[in-house]
Amino acid sequence: MPSQFAFKMEAAQQVNQADALIDAAIEAGQGYGSQLSLVGGSENPRADYLRSVSPPIGKNKAMNRLAVIYENNDKTAHAVQAFIRNQGDRSFSLRPFNRFATAFTEWWLVPTTGWPAFKYGKLCFHKYPRASDGVLYTGYYVEKGLGEQLVGLPDIQKNHTIQRDWRWSEFVNWASKGKIDKVVEQVQNLSQTNVRVLVEIHAFNKVPAPDTERSTPSDTIEFETAALDTRWQLIQPGQDTLAKFNGVANIAALAKGIITDKDMDYFWMDLVIGIRLHYGNSASPGWSASDIWAKALQPWIEFVR
Repeated sequence: MPSQFAFKMEAAQQVNQADALIDAAIEAGQGYGSQLSLVGGSENPRADYLRSVSPPIGKNKAMNRLAVIYENNDKTAHAVQAFIRNQGDRSFSLRPFNRFATAFTEWWLVPTTGWPAFKYGKLCFHKYPRASDGVLYTGYYVEKGLGEQLVGLPDIQKNHTIQRDWRWSEFVNWASKGKIDKVVEQVQNLSQTNVRVLVEIHAFNKVPAPDTERSTPSDTIEFETAALDTRWQLIQPGQDTLAKFNGVANIAALAKGIITDKDMDYFWMDLVIGIRLHYGNSASPGWSASDIWAKALQPWIEFVR
């Protein structure tokens, strides 16, 4: 059985291999020269190269459609759990949002046997909400509860209000110190695709209830991070309450803005940082559980608590 050290070394080697591929592509001028001719030079050729091509990088068009060998969230989540248990890690429990419709409901790997586990950072397996075909969205997940001052109001459950031991405050601290950006860059290196940051909010009286169909969020905002660059691209602008965050440039600014905005006390928030992978099957080429773990999930381990 591979040791934890060996497992981490393999992930580190994948990062180095990804960097070598980028450098080789730049040297060969794959799509880079035309980009430079437009911008008149570059202070960061690696970042500009990655923005000049459609991620992931490379001439192999099959790479433009990253996929997994599993048909849905249920099979993906169980395969990943089985893989990490075979590596000797039994610290995670696997939980679905809706136990009665498990195929494409959200699944989480949580660092506790208790449930619900609102207060914890988690690893997630979601169906990407705005794709016309099936796309898995997997990565890191953290929740912000309602403001404590709402306790006692009608339709407010106490376990929906944020407490001192919730990981949200720690997440904001990690983001302000640049720790989250570092993991985003690591995931981009390993997966060779861009990372999406998705925020959905629900009004205080419409917090999503487990074992039901997900209700439509009150507002949504989504960003994409360009590989090896901290600048964000706005994919889905906020239309109402979240519109004030449309111009934020990184995760630190977003997290700080949310925690200091008193309007957010009246909303439940789900924040996901992950990558998108098409569903597939065992007969098609794609990522196995070990790939999903090493390239999309393991880098987040420090924050899953």
